[in-house]
This record gives sequence, C-alpha cells and structure tokens, in this order.
Amino acid sequence: MEYSRITSDDIPQIIDYTQKYLTNGEEIREEIELSVFENNYYGTKATEGEKIIGFLTIKRGVQFTVPHPYLEREIRRVTNGGHVYYVDGIWVSEDYRHHGICSSLVTKTGRLVKELGGDYIFIEEWVYPNGHIPVKDAISVWGNPIYEKDVPLFYKDMKKYGMTCPICGKDCKCGALIRLYSVGDISEEETSEDE
Repeated sequence: MEYSRITSDDIPQIIDYTQKYLTNGEEIREEIELSVFENNYYGTKATEGEKIIGFLTIKRGVQFTVPHPYLEREIRRVTNGGHVYYVDGIWVSEDYRHHGICSSLVTKTGRLVKELGGDYIFIEEWVYPNGHIPVKDAISVWGNPIYEKDVPLFYKDMKKYGMTCPICGKDCKCGALIRLYSVGDISEEETSEDE
C-alpha cells in the first residue's frame, strides 16, 4: 500500500467513490471539477496497485456540504482571518478499514495543510441517525478541537441542492459534528487503528 497526493488523473475515480459512498448528485461532480479547475482541491490517497482504496480531500475556505451561513460566520469569527481548509471528503474501502489507513490519511492531510500554509482545518463529521460517527476515532489524531458544534439534522436540505444521502436517501435524518482544529496543534504521529 502506498500514500501519495491526489492528482488530476485521480479525479474521475474520486468523483465515482464520492457519489457512490459519500454524497450523490450531479452537483458533486461539478463542484469537484470546478475546484480542480480553480486549483483548490488537495488531498491524499491510499492505493493498492492502481486502485484507490482510501482518500481524504480538502479545499481552502469555509464551506459545508449544504449551506449553513450561521456556521460559516462562526468558523470565520473563531479563525479571525486565518487560512482555513476544510475536509471535503474522506473514505476508505470497506475491505481495508480498521488497518490504520484512515488515521494515516488524516495525519498526512494535517501535514499537507501545514505545507499549504494553513492555520486551521475543520470537518463536518457525519452523524448517522443511530448516532454512529464513522471517522470519529481517526480524526482524534488532530488533537482537541478549538471549536465544536453538534448539529442535528444537518443534512436535511440535501435534496434542495440535488444531493442524496447514502444512508437515508432523499429524506436525510443525519446530523453533523462540526470540529475545528488549529494546525499547530496537530500531532505528527500516526496511529494504527481506525474506522
């Protein structure tokens, strides 16, 4: 298994995995393609041969899967003009979970944000209707968040934006846990167990 930066050649595969496992909708394809075109799409991938088995992508700025203007303002207030990156997508193939891949992607992406001159990184952690948070343990390698907000029914308006929840379908009942981290506080160590 190898880790490397995502390149433009990887984008079709990233879009396919994003639409299949994370959030579906033609807007997702357009958003990723536009971000690549604007040179605002970064990430780390785990590969086995030519196959991507996991990835974590980030973008510069403050944005959520579905608009939440009050949260965007809150993140900007807390970061006070600092350079912010957000996790756009994180995924590991089911066959490769619980082998440290997600934690490694999180650690490597933290380093990438530092290299890009970022001050902060935030994530909207998907919270399933049953309370399960898929990446909670892997994200812990970033340390303690400087801001955290639990938002029930965070994705309820997905269908307004042409997206479908991979868990609930068109009528999403999932929430999100918004966590903001100072890049200076992110540990360089990798852990061996994750989701």
